[in-house]
Amino acid sequence: MKEKFQKWTYIIFYICVVVSLVTGLIIEFGYKAFKKIIEEIHELGIYYLVGFFVLHWLGVLIAEFTNQKGIVSRIVSGSKN
Repeated sequence: MKEKFQKWTYIIFYICVVVSLVTGLIIEFGYKAFKKIIEEIHELGIYYLVGFFVLHWLGVLIAEFTNQKGIVSRIVSGSKN
């Protein structure tokens, strides 16, 4: 279940990144008729980004204090052990 949640979280994250990229390009180069709604969608992107970071750090902390002790130090040092 954990792996399934992680997979779907990353899929949703990457979809949102693509939406942000596309809306940013539309704002810059695209249709002026839809500019206001596209800007609103683009600005909402900060919320999924913050939400993803919170979920990511919560996952790291949960792993650190449960079954993957030392994960934070391995992330910082870059070691594989």
